[in-house]
Amino acid sequence: MVRSGAQSLPHPGYIVRIDPGPNPPDTALAEVYKVPLPGYGIRGMDVDRNGVVWVPLDSGHIGSFDRRKCKGPLNGAGAEKGDKCREGWSLFPLPGPPLQGDTGRPRTHAMSGSISTTSWGSAQIRRMPPATNPTPCTHW
Repeated sequence: MVRSGAQSLPHPGYIVRIDPGPNPPDTALAEVYKVPLPGYGIRGMDVDRNGVVWVPLDSGHIGSFDRRKCKGPLNGAGAEKGDKCREGWSLFPLPGPPLQGDTGRPRTHAMSGSISTTSWGSAQIRRMPPATNPTPCTHW
């Protein structure tokens, strides 16, 4: 099974589970799972030893997706929209103060001033607190 943080799809972000089957060109199956609001913007992905997907999100959350929590069919009409297993998602707000001037409206949360990221092979999601005097990024 392959899991992918599908950032080329529109917001709020999706993960895709692919089961290649015995003859991938003919038997591959894909399952799409959309990040539930107020979460959005997948910034990396890791999978733990229990198959739970962990994603840092632009919304100031760490998201987890556990397919074992899914109830009901994961295929059929509407499956391509990614809404077949909302119960598999959990969102955890990052600690820290909100960004300056962020009142949390009209969103239902106040975005954290923290940034999170994953790195291959580290098996960790790291939190980077905001700098006191951040240096503007000029290379973009």
